[in-house]
Amino acid sequence: MTNFILLLISLLFCQNLHSKPVIIAHRGASSYLPEHTLPGVSLAYGLGADFIEADLVLTKDGQLVVLHDIFLEYTSNVASLFPARKRSDGHWYAIDFTLNEIKEMHVYERKNSQNINEQKYKQRFSNIGKIFKVPTFDEFIMLVDGLNKTLKKNVGIYPEIKRPKFHEFEGYDITDLFMKKIFEYQNKKMLPQTFIQCFEPETLKKIYYEYRPSIPLIQLIDENNWQTLGLDKNMVKALQEIKSYSVGIGPSLNNTLFKDHDQMIKKTLLAQFAQSEKLLLHPWTARKDDLPTWAVSFDDLIEKLVKNSQIDGIFTDFTDLTKSLIEAYTSSK
Repeated sequence: MTNFILLLISLLFCQNLHSKPVIIAHRGASSYLPEHTLPGVSLAYGLGADFIEADLVLTKDGQLVVLHDIFLEYTSNVASLFPARKRSDGHWYAIDFTLNEIKEMHVYERKNSQNINEQKYKQRFSNIGKIFKVPTFDEFIMLVDGLNKTLKKNVGIYPEIKRPKFHEFEGYDITDLFMKKIFEYQNKKMLPQTFIQCFEPETLKKIYYEYRPSIPLIQLIDENNWQTLGLDKNMVKALQEIKSYSVGIGPSLNNTLFKDHDQMIKKTLLAQFAQSEKLLLHPWTARKDDLPTWAVSFDDLIEKLVKNSQIDGIFTDFTDLTKSLIEAYTSSK
């Protein structure tokens, strides 16, 4: 199958998903329950997400687990269970623990990176108990697939391959293990509709050209802007290169909209050029308790994203609020 046909399949897939911006539950229902937990996935599903995100890292025994960081201390009790297992830089790395060891840990609401004894978002879930665990990618897929079959829905998944270069340095090919898992569930007809995302262009190129999946790829863009990707220094040429293997970009909110000198909210050049190249725009992350400086409220944030930047999707911690606001703003057109 040629690259052109693969891209055409992906574009048709995307165009037929929804007429409104898709709602991507960022790390599950992370505003209401600890991120990347199976109860959080279930709640995000029930709140009306179109896709549910899963960040993926590897364990010491090569198992894919759903975890935002390559570290464990920000969302688990690893420090109290395994105090001697931190590295010299002060971090407990998931890659240093087997799956069985990680399953011994309990997952809590995210801690402040500057002080792991302090909760990052103080108004979020604060009950401390032995309730939540780190899920495997298998458990995540099977839960979403099972809910789709039970409820006759078609909620998708949106996995991110975290830090492929780090894993390679540690002696692991996370991309290969990930793609084998994707093909396994495709063959079983248990894979929900899927977007694959990553910050590292070489990983997405490898997936596109070597594995050739009929699954759309999204190039994530760092908060520090597109130039950190290591592509062409000319923005338009860089976006054209992204278009050769990806159907869209995932920029930060501040790389999507900005406030100019006249205090007007405008679309960034990155967002403008991406849309002129027919790339999907899936910015991250809408949070009621962590607004960008150009938004006066969560309602204002979603309205500006829908009306000022014409987004195709949005990563959000608040699936239910985002869903109701998008429906209101799109129905009023």
